[in-house]
Amino acid sequence: MADSFRPNPSWDYDVFLSFRGEDVRKTIVDHLYDALVKKGFRTYKDDNELARGSDIDPSLLEAIEHSRIAIVVFSKNYADSRWCLDELVKILDCRDKLGQMVLPVFFHVDPSDVRNQRGIFGEAFACHQKVTTDKVERWKTALTNAANLAGFDLQSFNGYESQLIKKIIDDVWEKVHHTYPSDVDRLFGIDSPVKEIISLLTLDSTDVRFIGIYGMPGIGKTTVAKVIRNRISKEFDGNSLLMLEDVQLGSRHGGLVELQKRFLYDILGVRDLHLRDVDDGIGKIRGRLKHKKVLIILDNVDHLDQLAALAKERSWFGTGSRILVTCRDEHLLNAHGVDAKYEVPSLHFPYANQLFCWHAFQLRSPPDDYSDFSHDIVRYAGGHPLAVKVLGSFLSDKNLLEWTSALEKLKSIPHGDIFKRLKISFDSLDDHQQSIFLDIAFFFVGMDEDDTIQILDGCGFHTKIHLRSLIQKCLLTIREKKLRMHDLFQEMAREIVRRENPGEPGERSRLSLYKDVHKVLKYNEGTNRVIGLKGFFPETRVKSFRIEALARMSKIRILQLKNADFVGTFEHFSKELRWLCWERYPQVSIPPSLNLKKLVVLRLCYSKLQYIWEQSKVLKNLKVLDLSYSHDLIRTSDISGLLNIEKLIFRGCINLIEVHQSIGNLSKLIYLDLENCQNLVHLPSEICKLSPTGASHFVLSVRVRVRARNRKKKKNRARPQPQPQPQPAGQVCFGIQLGWALVAFATENSVGRLSVPKPKNRQPYE
Repeated sequence: MADSFRPNPSWDYDVFLSFRGEDVRKTIVDHLYDALVKKGFRTYKDDNELARGSDIDPSLLEAIEHSRIAIVVFSKNYADSRWCLDELVKILDCRDKLGQMVLPVFFHVDPSDVRNQRGIFGEAFACHQKVTTDKVERWKTALTNAANLAGFDLQSFNGYESQLIKKIIDDVWEKVHHTYPSDVDRLFGIDSPVKEIISLLTLDSTDVRFIGIYGMPGIGKTTVAKVIRNRISKEFDGNSLLMLEDVQLGSRHGGLVELQKRFLYDILGVRDLHLRDVDDGIGKIRGRLKHKKVLIILDNVDHLDQLAALAKERSWFGTGSRILVTCRDEHLLNAHGVDAKYEVPSLHFPYANQLFCWHAFQLRSPPDDYSDFSHDIVRYAGGHPLAVKVLGSFLSDKNLLEWTSALEKLKSIPHGDIFKRLKISFDSLDDHQQSIFLDIAFFFVGMDEDDTIQILDGCGFHTKIHLRSLIQKCLLTIREKKLRMHDLFQEMAREIVRRENPGEPGERSRLSLYKDVHKVLKYNEGTNRVIGLKGFFPETRVKSFRIEALARMSKIRILQLKNADFVGTFEHFSKELRWLCWERYPQVSIPPSLNLKKLVVLRLCYSKLQYIWEQSKVLKNLKVLDLSYSHDLIRTSDISGLLNIEKLIFRGCINLIEVHQSIGNLSKLIYLDLENCQNLVHLPSEICKLSPTGASHFVLSVRVRVRARNRKKKKNRARPQPQPQPQPAGQVCFGIQLGWALVAFATENSVGRLSVPKPKNRQPYE
């Protein structure tokens, strides 16, 4: 049967009954419902016998989400009902996302007919496909998946409904009342990861398997391991189970030999065991356990030498043994060569909310007055079980006024217990990794991975290697090429930097809080300790400061500004800048006194620029120039000095008329964005010289409208067509001419956002 699990205090119902009313409402479902209620199970049964609409009632969807177990009774006409099929899709969705248990019951139907949509189920789908097709595949998948679950078939009981119902009741009882570890407060939403890990264990196999469980601190790795131990303990002898908790702490306090003694005592019961050294301990472990089928859980491992001393080789253990290792660092698991690994995910919001309410109110849901506050705090915790638990406990005896104050405080300073736990991973990083972690937390979350690597490489780091390490330690994730970091880790980073000098923001390495940045800039309190600053000011009024406020920060390498202006000359400004992001830059051009020689990325979006600079600048390190939505920009100026530029972005520069001919000299350029440059009337022929030898492709993004002199004649205006002209091999020529409606150019690709492969001895036109 399917795995059992701990009752969750926040479930509204123990059982949800899904069935086809006309088939079974007055027979098996009525008897089953009665038996469940008599046993004390809170059971949801839809008693609405009226004609149903095309969509499931919202209250029914909510009941499904808040039910611990869904019993689906498949009967002859179940598949005739689109309502029932939609209900089944929702149930299986809750199983996947929320860990809900699903128990199929086959009542006078063949499970294989349900699984494969044959017989009467096939006939039902033949009718559905005549009417609708958008949902049919989802219905079929749901039926197949449900029929593949362990359940009950009436035919297995020779048609005796009473025996079937008794067995169902016994199974529900076991699921609901199965006991788990004493740490029940972490078990909200745990069923799904536990089942996935158990599947990785492949308990029916006789080989020895190492399984790794990893994730950020406080995410629930230890709790998951405890639950797994309890669920599969019946597969092992009572004296063959060992969970060695907090290996890291034991190793640090007593050394590896003491850790081995504890290991052998826990699994063999041998007291006062004398071990000369680690090698002697290895010999004892291997000799005593090589013929024994064991389940060993090594919790919170942080170094390979701990695994080498306790469970280095599969040959140390008997056939069928399973060794689980929990840790924060995925790299450690890879280095040890585990057979499979699993990252424990954050809690889905419903479970996180339940966990928070349990600790804050000892209730399944918050009191009405606290509902909005509770949801805000749960979202702030981001599904992190430790954070949810600590915050709930912290607020459990507070009134509404105190909640308001606490919420504001939590947004600026992490609660102490959370900070201490989260900081464990940070302390394990080397100096460069710590610096990169802090830079990302302050400035780069949500940014493009490649741009971030370029900027940090420009600061002297081997960024790719360090990013990989941060990811393996679960301090960072990358999704869709964007850097992501848990909110609590960002708060931790801010607290680490705040503690560099709590009373003097200008003496800290990084600044991002509005009050700190404003104070430092207004009163000229910056020092050469500041290496990064993020100053975003309200759009209502541009904030103006003296340039000396920035000039004193002579080592600043990362600068993000928005709605800020500085009065004075830039000649004494930091020469260490690698990234300058200045949204709504207020000047008409970049001043010649601003030293940008080490700059890697320059973003001046929504700026007041009319041209980039008066005289060409040689910026050998610049890789990205982004002037998006600079509506006053008329021309690009000479950009021939951008020898290593890779991306030029002029998107939304609606008054840009021309691109400077020097663009043809940019041999490293691989991306040019001219989308929505409405007044662009000319691209220089030099663009045909572009030959990005260092790139596999060149991306040109153009989608613009240009004004016609006579709109009345636009229907008769023929779109200009590019005239093919032979080009030297190895050059990319887009043959761009501008006319009414769209830029017209002929390549083997379509108009719009193009990725044009570098030609290989072929004509660019067809």
